[in-house]
Amino acid sequence: MPLTLPFLVGAAGTCEPIGLKDLAEAPPGSVVVLGVRNGAQPDLARAARAVEALERASVEVTVALDAVTDDQQGVLDKWRGGQIAAGGLDEALAWPQRFGFPFAAYEPLFSDRSRPLIAAGVDLSYHPTADEAVRVPSARYEAIEAGSAGAQVPAARQESLARAVVAQDQRIAELALARWTGDGVLVLVVDRFRVQGGGAVPDALRAETTRTVFDALLSLGGARCDGDDRVWR
Repeated sequence: MPLTLPFLVGAAGTCEPIGLKDLAEAPPGSVVVLGVRNGAQPDLARAARAVEALERASVEVTVALDAVTDDQQGVLDKWRGGQIAAGGLDEALAWPQRFGFPFAAYEPLFSDRSRPLIAAGVDLSYHPTADEAVRVPSARYEAIEAGSAGAQVPAARQESLARAVVAQDQRIAELALARWTGDGVLVLVVDRFRVQGGGAVPDALRAETTRTVFDALLSLGGARCDGDDRVWR
């Protein structure tokens, strides 16, 4: 099941407002990371609108999602190949059991079977080994500390939690890039807390590729945000 971290918050900031036009102008060869509230229909409807706007501009779009774990890539391939009946994708993905958020909100992203799809999610069990090198940005520690009171994260666990979050973010980025052909625009739809406040998914992508990486939150959602965040308003 993908990791949801509602307590990771960035520093308060005004944020840069953007709209559909900004996202729809992403040039071919670029990567667009969209942070959504898991299962939130308004955010996911905006993600679908951004994808469709790019396609209307004759740009091929590959959609990668952290809502679908990497071991389910074969299911997405069967869906694209017509081997799964219409209306049966959620069952084939065991969506309610594995993800827990409403499938209906994500359904528009699967509406065009010709659209390339990437399973870029990681399971909660994905943690780095003790000797695995994981660089944790100071902002990640600050975010966990800021939210630890409400989430009741003991100080002793903050180090291991921060390493796990960053390692999972890096794995999501690696999966998305490895399974993308490089054609058109890669749109990666992930939990907003992997994007907010300079989240590690955009950072990991920029470390792995020379492609232009643009990231945005698809709603403010009542949450605090970093002054560098771009938010659809």
